[in-house]
Amino acid sequence: MFEFSEVEGGNYDEAITIIEKLIEANSYYEMGNAYKAESNNDEAIKCYEKAIELKPNFELPYNGLGHAYYKKGNYDKAIECYDKAIELKPDNADKLSPGYADTYYCMGNVYKEKGNYGKAIMYFEKAIELKPDFENAYYRMGSIYGMNGNYGKAIKCYEKAIELDPNDEWSYNDIGSIYGEKGNYDKAIMYFEKAYNNMGITYQYLGNEIMAYESFQKASMIRHNSSFTGHK
Repeated sequence: MFEFSEVEGGNYDEAITIIEKLIEANSYYEMGNAYKAESNNDEAIKCYEKAIELKPNFELPYNGLGHAYYKKGNYDKAIECYDKAIELKPDNADKLSPGYADTYYCMGNVYKEKGNYGKAIMYFEKAIELKPDFENAYYRMGSIYGMNGNYGKAIKCYEKAIELDPNDEWSYNDIGSIYGEKGNYDKAIMYFEKAYNNMGITYQYLGNEIMAYESFQKASMIRHNSSFTGHK
């Protein structure tokens, strides 16, 4: 952040130069966000790097760089940028802004993609510590526990995700898959039905009546089909 020592010392020209650089850095950062939203990661990276050039201790562009490199599949570079964002964030940022939970969540996603599940869980837990209602972090942890056969912990994470978002069809679906693997077909059917019902509700919300109808039909078929063929 800009310190006003130049103004207080009467060095107005220097103060103006610094402020202009800060404004320009923020503009490049926001431009990078716009490119990132359009999935134009190469242009986003250029903008974030320019923002950092103008304001070297600006942590937010490093976070944006991490996202862009993650989308490009450059996981090592993404980790490097996220680490820098965490290093530069203000000491009291965790308490002041739960938004920093997103950085830890993204780190978890990167380590999950790299197959380092222990570190991924660690970062998802940190994200939840900062943002207790972080539904996606619970879902991601559930998926890791499920992949590794720790079904008890997986179900607990998925159920917490559902508690936070009752329309989370993915958690219902994955719980159904676990119960199918365990041979508890009645419970599996119940969760698959809820998954398709919630998918239908989501499509209705989006105004896609055809997909909503198909989802409700699938839920109905699961409910009335007495033979379970398995789901994986």
